[in-house]
Formats: sequence, structure tokens, C-alpha cells
Amino acid sequence: MERSGRCYHQFCGLARALDRVGERWTLLMVRELLLGPRRYKDFMAALPGLTSNLLAKRLKQLEADGILERVALEDGSGEAYALSELGAALEPVVMELGRWGSQFLTAPGPDDHVDPGPAMVSMKRRYKGGAALRVQLEVDGRPFVLGLEEDYLRVEGRRTDVADLRLRTSFAGLRKWWFMGARARDLIAAGELELEGERRDLRSFVRAFERLA
Repeated sequence: MERSGRCYHQFCGLARALDRVGERWTLLMVRELLLGPRRYKDFMAALPGLTSNLLAKRLKQLEADGILERVALEDGSGEAYALSELGAALEPVVMELGRWGSQFLTAPGPDDHVDPGPAMVSMKRRYKGGAALRVQLEVDGRPFVLGLEEDYLRVEGRRTDVADLRLRTSFAGLRKWWFMGARARDLIAAGELELEGERRDLRSFVRAFERLA
């Protein structure tokens, strides 16, 4: 199929990949889809600065390239976009780019959009494995489901009725815990982290990640 977007016209795997995901905003849209199906308005909320017209163009091209597909939402509220099998194969690429880019992260700047979604995606690359837990984590009221499996972390941007552990915090508390070395027990004592569940499950959760204390 001939593509409507710009192409490098080079016989090279990297060039072919960039033909499909190298445009501005595209990989950030893929990052959002790693949290599960997303509606049009979800992209607009997560990616301020992306115009509606450009979003529509990117979605159309990604769908034409077979990277995403439309799916029915489980609650019956309509359709959303999700990664296809081809698109889901981009996860290791996104993880490694995030790992490389994290060396340039310090503190959020005054113009930076701060959102817990990218932080959740970043936890995938820090997961050490060896756990079997289902965790509901709310950050500033936004729910995420973390499915800890033997060698993979599933992260979904939604709420669940079934969880071994429920945690609530602010983005500031999350940043202190996950990225600045604060201990979970100290955050709980300070009221910055709320826990519903067994302490042993919290310990198992903590051990499953690098540098979480």
C-alpha cells in the first residue's frame, strides 16, 4: 500500500520504521496505547499541543499501516483505538527509547505536561519479575491496574473490582517513591501513600521493581 505520509525512500529497515512511526507525536500516541484502548478525547487530554486535525491524520495513517485498530470498549460505550499485534511489537522500542531518554530527565519544567501515564509505562522497563499480583494504583484519582506476572508487567489505565492490593497517592508522592528513593513505609506514615491490603503483598510489589524501597 502506498503511504500518504512522507517517506525516506531508503532500502533500510530503520528508514521503513521511521516512515511509519517517525512523525511528530506518533510514538507518544503508541506510548498512550500501551495503557490500553484510547478514545479520541483521551489522546487530546494526554497530549496537549497535538491539534485535532493532526491527531485525526496520525490515527488514519497508523490504522492504514496496520499499527492500530478500532475495538469496542468493554463497557459498551463505543469504540476506541488499540494497538494491533504489529503495533504491540513496538513496546520494546518505546521502552528502550524511554530508558535512553531518562538520562535527560531532572525536574519537570514550568512548561512540561505532567501526567502519571508515562510514569506507569516507564515501570514496565524497571520490572524485575518474579511476582504474581494484581494492584490497583490511583494517582491523583486516576486509576491504573498493574498486573504483575512472572516475567512481564501489564499496565492498564482503568479501574478494577478485583485487586490484591490497592494504593492511592499523588503524582508528587509517586515521584518521591518511584523516582527519588523514598520508602513506602515512610510515605504511608506521612499520609502520602494509602494502602488497602496486606503488608506482605506490598513487600512483594516493592521487590518486583528496581530501586523501589
